[in-house]
Parts: sequence; structure tokens; C-alpha cells
Amino acid sequence: MTKPITISLIHPSTRTAAVERAHMWWLEKFFTGFPADPLVRLEIVLAYHDSQQAEFTAVLYPPVGFSYWPYPSINGNTVCNDGGNHPTLNGRSSYVDNVNLAAAAAIGDILVLATDDLEPPALWDTQIIAAIGDTSREAILRVSHGDPSDSRDAIIHPIMTRARYERQGWFVCPEYSGVFSDNDLAARGRMDDVVIEAPHLQFHHHHPLYDPSALDDDWYAAGNTAAEYERGYAIFADRYSRGFPLKGEQA
Repeated sequence: MTKPITISLIHPSTRTAAVERAHMWWLEKFFTGFPADPLVRLEIVLAYHDSQQAEFTAVLYPPVGFSYWPYPSINGNTVCNDGGNHPTLNGRSSYVDNVNLAAAAAIGDILVLATDDLEPPALWDTQIIAAIGDTSREAILRVSHGDPSDSRDAIIHPIMTRARYERQGWFVCPEYSGVFSDNDLAARGRMDDVVIEAPHLQFHHHHPLYDPSALDDDWYAAGNTAAEYERGYAIFADRYSRGFPLKGEQA
């Protein structure tokens, strides 16, 4: 048979109470991983900061990894970020730090950003593969969230092939802590002509601005301060002036 495609969900999290719900959204709508001889395999990589290690390992998962028995095509791992703490975020690592840490641990042919508040559509795995086509090429999929954020020229929840991940040298640029990293990803992706528009794929982002049931808490507030927006914009403007260099490129 054709070699199975592995999709890695990279999930930076701060909320143990939200992780199980988020994972069930993806698992319940994951179609092709369940047959005995699957064409698609699913990996989940959960990343969190070491200040929450006891909470995550005690409440949710064993320290080393976890398994969605009896589905042999689905497995996962946890990654604890014990370094790279962001100086402006109360000694915590940033959202971007944890995204990149999870991506570095992932083995998938396709990497998908999954967050505590992102709900995928039915049969999301087959739809992603169909939208990309040749999964060996460089590609970043830009999906819809069905809300006003779709009008932004940003890729809020990236889906990318391993070829693109390896070319970039990161999943999102590590100079950022969070805000404006999605604009940066879109801008450089368009420069390289690797962005695939997929507005027919709607991933529901339970965002506090648009969804009254959303997770509007201290974790969200910490990453969305005025200071963080100012810092993110300054980084974006600087990188724009330098052509949004990727890892290893000359500034």
C-alpha cells in the first residue's frame, strides 16, 4: 500500500482543563486513522511550560507520553519547556517558544497547529491532504475561522508540510512571543509563493472577541497586552525591512 501520511498536531497549552476537550474535537472528527491499515496516522505533541509540569503530568498524562488505545494509528507525547523563558511574560516561556518546541519534537509529514480553543471540521485530515495535494512540496495552508479574523492577511493557525517547516527552520519565527507572528508567517509564505488559500476549510476558533463561550482568562490576557502588541509590531517592522529572513539566511 501507499506509505501512510503522518499528521502531527502541535499543541502549546496552558490549560489542563481545556486539553481533553480540545483533543476530543480532533479525535472525533479524525476519519482515516481508525482502520487497521490506515492511510493517515495521527501524532499529538503537547507542549507546556515547566512551571505547570506537575499539573500536566499528574492530571493528564504520564511524564513521558500517552496513548489513545485501542487506535494504533494515534499516539502522542508531551514536551516540557524548561528553558527560553520570555522576559516580558512573568518568567514563562512564550506561546511561540512552546509552538516551536512542539514542532521540533514532531515527526509528521504535515504539521498542524492545534490550540486549546480551535475546533476542526469533520474529516479534517482528509480535507487537509486534499487541499495540499502533493504533501512532499513546500506548502502552508491558510484556512478559514468563519469570523472577522479571516479578513486579516495572517495565518493564525498554520498547517504546513515538513518541506516548508525544514526550509523555514522554525514553525513560527522565534523572535516573536505571540502577536504578529501570524502576519510574519503569511508575509514570508507569500514571498515564496507557498501559501494555499483554503477558505472552504473552516476551523472554529473559540476566540474571546467573537465567541461568548471562549476561554477568556489570565493566560489569554498575558499574551495580548498593549506592550506585547507594541513589541510584536516593532519586530514585524524590522523583519519587513530585512525581507523576513528565514533561519540561516542573511539578514
